[in-house]
Amino acid sequence: MRNAGSRTTANGWTRTGIAVLTGLAALAGAAPAGAASGATDSDGAPAYGGSQYYAPPQISSLQCQSSCGKTVSASQSGPVTVREKGMLRIRGRNLDVVRVVLFLGRPGRGDNLGVAPDQAAARTLDVKVPVGAGTGRIVLLDPRGHSSPPSHGAVRVLLDPNASSTQGFIWPVRGQLTGWFGEQRPGHVHTGIDIATASGTPIKAAAAGTVILLGAEGGYGNFTCIRHARYVTCYAHQSQFLTTYGANVHQGQVIGRVGCTGNCSGPHVHFEVREGPAAWSTPMDPLKFLPRR
Repeated sequence: MRNAGSRTTANGWTRTGIAVLTGLAALAGAAPAGAASGATDSDGAPAYGGSQYYAPPQISSLQCQSSCGKTVSASQSGPVTVREKGMLRIRGRNLDVVRVVLFLGRPGRGDNLGVAPDQAAARTLDVKVPVGAGTGRIVLLDPRGHSSPPSHGAVRVLLDPNASSTQGFIWPVRGQLTGWFGEQRPGHVHTGIDIATASGTPIKAAAAGTVILLGAEGGYGNFTCIRHARYVTCYAHQSQFLTTYGANVHQGQVIGRVGCTGNCSGPHVHFEVREGPAAWSTPMDPLKFLPRR
């Protein structure tokens, strides 16, 4: 449901989206002849010219139903906060004809992500926020692809840090990114990412695998590497090991605790992803393997 090939205007809308909304205005402004005469098709909806007419859906407010952020109450203009896979309730008119809920997001790779509603009645519609949906406004599509006007308020989507990526990895800890892959450091290039968090925080295995390296490794400090199906993940600067060499670990299992051993200036996890199967194989950018934040 993405607008492939569309151009983004200065205010963030695609030209395709503008054309759709312009067509909607024309549709809403004049009732078709078949509808006025009372002709209906097999579904009971007005029919004309051999096709079906749907009264365009309209959005009046948005409300988070489950997995909500701080903003829970219904909103007409302010943002409503909901997590990925949380339930969003849409109120308005003619919602029973909606077949696709379009999360517009922001212009780019993640915009216009569409999903079918979980349930739709004339004035309320519930939809589960799809994984990967971006923060932005909502548009509703009827079976003919006609669009509602976008919602006045936006949906602020909180990404699930415990969701697995397309490669199946999860974040080893929650925290602030303080170092990025490929940075030039004194005497070397940074081969992972740094995630700062409190000392003693549990470190979780990014995926199921086998521990192939565990011990003190110079500037890495207390260092653990786990072999997975195609890659190896490594975790540096631990204050404590909570697994053993050769152990088979499951995804999310606590393998150690955050510390500041080796070459570091504060408690954090230096996290690496390497090509398998060797621990010291080619490093890759971990952010390409982790869920978006």
